[in-house]
Amino acid sequence: FNRDYRDIRSVFFAYDLFEDYEYRHGHMDDVESRLEASDLHLYCNLFKADAFEVYTDYEDNTVDFIHFDISNDGDILLRMLDTWGKKIHDDGVIVFEGGSIERDQGWIRKYKKRPIRPELLGNPDVYKNWDIQIFERFPSLTLLWRKK
Repeated sequence: FNRDYRDIRSVFFAYDLFEDYEYRHGHMDDVESRLEASDLHLYCNLFKADAFEVYTDYEDNTVDFIHFDISNDGDILLRMLDTWGKKIHDDGVIVFEGGSIERDQGWIRKYKKRPIRPELLGNPDVYKNWDIQIFERFPSLTLLWRKK
């Protein structure tokens, strides 16, 4: 694998529960149609699957980028790190919505979920191998990448 990124075609693997998820926003057929119409289907492989199951399909240290959006809260973040953390390449990045104080005050409080920000900043042992960047503007975005 040539890591200088020239002449390399990136391919994305997207997993979603679609119709099986209680708070769904889209149907798989609709998303497939949009990908096909824009030719993005050439670069994106779409699957109906659970992210907490498909991680076993990947070798450790092989995933360059992962974005997860699974009703993110503090517990989901811990579970994602536990399952996907070792799959992330040394130069890879984990991206997810959340991490700001403002977002933690919204639906997370309403549904009595564990906030993300205290999880990220209050457990230094869990995140000792990760650099953290929180973009505060609502709904906020957090990036994690391995410390060098």
